[in-house]
Amino acid sequence: MSQLASGVSPIRLPTNHALRSTPRLPTPPPPDPENELPFLSPELLTSTLKKIHKSRSQLRLHLFQTTETPFQNIHIGALIFNGPKLLVIKHVVDETCCYDIPSRKMADEDFSVIRALIGVVKEQTGMEVALVVRELMPAFQFKIPWVVHGEQFWSPCVQLNFVVGVRAGGFDSGNGRENLFWIEEGEGREMDMPDGVKGLVRWAFADRLIHGSWI
Repeated sequence: MSQLASGVSPIRLPTNHALRSTPRLPTPPPPDPENELPFLSPELLTSTLKKIHKSRSQLRLHLFQTTETPFQNIHIGALIFNGPKLLVIKHVVDETCCYDIPSRKMADEDFSVIRALIGVVKEQTGMEVALVVRELMPAFQFKIPWVVHGEQFWSPCVQLNFVVGVRAGGFDSGNGRENLFWIEEGEGREMDMPDGVKGLVRWAFADRLIHGSWI
């Protein structure tokens, strides 16, 4: 009391209102067990599909870029085609999210995220989905595990694509999986597909496609 009487001001603590007004980082949304991609907006995906169908030309759009997952680049790209509508969902694994090869954790997460993305696309479009494995530059030739029809094996590839569209004349390569196509290097080359399907799609990407399988 003597300090207050002598003119010394008391220490003022911040009020509850001042504490509430302090800027905070946004709280991430809780995981959605049905979707597994709470950061992927179905509305954004739908609007993008409409733009692709309207323009009928290549279109790429970042669906998300977050530090909460190891995946920095997921694009939607339209194919240049002269047949039924097809869509590519391209997941690029680049130097920003390299794999720890002895550990399979990140590769498993990778596949889980892409499968969840496929589920959203199938629900939004009603289209079928095909898996496409792409081989990039030799400098990136480390192996990642992936699964087709429940069978896991290692692939010397660092990019996984999914083609969404109409199943059109796929053929069995003899390994029990119905392959979609084989293709050689070269931008804009026609797919080497069985008669009646050849010329269905022209790719807008230059790197070599190893094979595709419906999943």
